[in-house]
Amino acid sequence: MTEAAQSPWPSSHENEWRRVTDIEILSHSLSELIERHPRLQSIDLIVEAGIGNGRVMPYVAKRLFPEAIYLGTDLVLPAPHYRTSIDDEGLSRLAQANEAGDINESILNANAYDYELVSDILEKTGRSNALLVSCNALFALSDKFGTPWDIKSKPDQVSLREMIRPDSPYQAQLHAYTDEMKPKELRAVPSYDDPDYFSKLPDKTTLATINLETEAQRQGWTIDENEFGLLLLR
Repeated sequence: MTEAAQSPWPSSHENEWRRVTDIEILSHSLSELIERHPRLQSIDLIVEAGIGNGRVMPYVAKRLFPEAIYLGTDLVLPAPHYRTSIDDEGLSRLAQANEAGDINESILNANAYDYELVSDILEKTGRSNALLVSCNALFALSDKFGTPWDIKSKPDQVSLREMIRPDSPYQAQLHAYTDEMKPKELRAVPSYDDPDYFSKLPDKTTLATINLETEAQRQGWTIDENEFGLLLLR
């Protein structure tokens, strides 16, 4: 096959190499972030928000917190849908999936910002310290669309204020990026009267990060970060 005729899409081998590389980079970078906050050593439940097709953060999370239960959430999965509480079948599935290291079975149709559900899972599993994590998902989490074609149901649409309510069941939130985040001084949102406003406007992930940091600071969360992650602590 000539170079011009080659597929523009990465091969499965290339995708796997990138995924493994991302896991290694994030595991190292985020561990440095977490080690600065010893109280995170007690985390025993990890809830990943908006996992979608991503299969990086589950491995990173289990490396960082090997004893914690991992739960991935995705609003577009088929039934059963878990809202406000989890039943015995869901608990059994979660326990078996974690014991077997089966990521796909660890993912439920649920909203990571359904605080009643997370509180119910904590109580029924005997856990007490929950951490919300995400990877390249900040914009999608605050967007009203669940997919490019479907709007999320009203209860599943979460505002920035709701995402970081001080009475949430999460001790902390860790939002990761597989591409390095620009330093703070390079993330400024341009003024509307700037003639180059649209060319200077940050990408969606950067803009979502700016907005979340601003709201978290307003609500009194502790903020720490490095080039691959944003950590919010209550």
